[in-house]
Amino acid sequence: MDESDQEQDAKSSMTKMCCIFKSEYSIDALMASTKAAILEYGVLPNVKISQDDSILNIDGTVKASISKKPKNEVIIEFEYPVADYKKYVDAFSRVGIEMYVCEIANQELCFNCQLG
Repeated sequence: MDESDQEQDAKSSMTKMCCIFKSEYSIDALMASTKAAILEYGVLPNVKISQDDSILNIDGTVKASISKKPKNEVIIEFEYPVADYKKYVDAFSRVGIEMYVCEIANQELCFNCQLG
């Protein structure tokens, strides 16, 4: 395996991250902030965001499902390139969104999660 093969493997290696955003934001405002985090801080190149109900698709690379929880908590489950984890945490903090990352990326568990 040469260097370019290794790079391709890293790019195609996707993982899931479940995030709880504690904020006063509405879903629309959260999406706008998500877009700002990605576009302004270069999390992904050539990002296109479309909103379809509660699904946020970001350039086919990152997919997030959004669900509103009590106490102004929003849970977002991301599927994203493994190598970009730190970029996401940094970008969201720069637009003022507190992000809590769940180690258990399992949507069924999210709705019973005791975090926060």
